[in-house]
Amino acid sequence: RLIRTPLFGPLDIKLFYFINSGIKNRLFDSILPFFSLDWLTFAIIGIFFIYLTVNKGVKVSLVFLIAFILIFPLSIALKKTASLTRPYVGLSDVNYYDDNSQWQLVKSTTAPDSNNRSSFPSGHALRFFVLVGFLWKRKKIRLLLLVTGLLIMFSRVYTGAHYPSDTIAGALIAAYLGFLAQKIAIL
Repeated sequence: RLIRTPLFGPLDIKLFYFINSGIKNRLFDSILPFFSLDWLTFAIIGIFFIYLTVNKGVKVSLVFLIAFILIFPLSIALKKTASLTRPYVGLSDVNYYDDNSQWQLVKSTTAPDSNNRSSFPSGHALRFFVLVGFLWKRKKIRLLLLVTGLLIMFSRVYTGAHYPSDTIAGALIAAYLGFLAQKIAIL
């Protein structure tokens, strides 16, 4: 697998190490992996889908659902195009929270990635920020959604799965898609 430089180059790598190692502590080690759980983003999306259906109608919820579903082929296309190796595979001395819910220090750049997953963009950020963009005009929940989204982004870097640019790009792309979908749904 080809190792490519992340979007922001050396700055991305420095920022990655700062978040992944420089501020590493027991509190973050115990809390942040929760925000990287796949089911968390799906559960939140499901709750808001039900909310939208009940309070805004089927048309609005279906427009959101279509925008959410579009995230998946978009993610696959961007990941194949970028083909960026994940930090725990491409860098050394990475604190990685693995698929078995265990912290490990990956010492070399030859760590196996059995799922052969590409780093760019962050799927977690894509999935969550389509909701943020869609509900951005809802001032009562905007801050809660934004803080949750930022914690998800931060956790993906802290757990060694993504470079900062992976999460930033994923968030911006998805928020824009969500915002466009919201315009169509006329929330």
